[in-house]
Amino acid sequence: MTLREHQKRMLEFIHQHITKHRFSPTIREIGLALNILSTSMVNYHLERLIRAGYLIKSATKSRTIRLTAMGISIINPSFSASSIEVNPYPEKDVKQLEEENARLRSENEKLGQELRDNKQRFQRELHQLRQRVSV
Repeated sequence: MTLREHQKRMLEFIHQHITKHRFSPTIREIGLALNILSTSMVNYHLERLIRAGYLIKSATKSRTIRLTAMGISIINPSFSASSIEVNPYPEKDVKQLEEENARLRSENEKLGQELRDNKQRFQRELHQLRQRVSV
């Protein structure tokens, strides 16, 4: 995924906020900082960054957005895994969030497949009903 300029600025803002406050910004704070009026648009970009592996977050807790090593490397190209000690996030929290993110991705894929299956079933039923009506 090629990052757009506003997505890079979003990563930078999240990193700066966490470094300064030691907790993640809210969706509204991100929107205010980047002049994005719609929280759904902020959430859309966050979800894209999560799917691309630049961010992780907990689905059940607020203020848990974190940059992955890949996300940090966008902000600081000289960052490497060997310089992880400069990471302001506790390693245990990052590991837990990465595991939860992987679990949620898997769950999301299952739900997506279920949605596609239901759509196909609905389309078949609709087709059958249309055939009955036209007969």
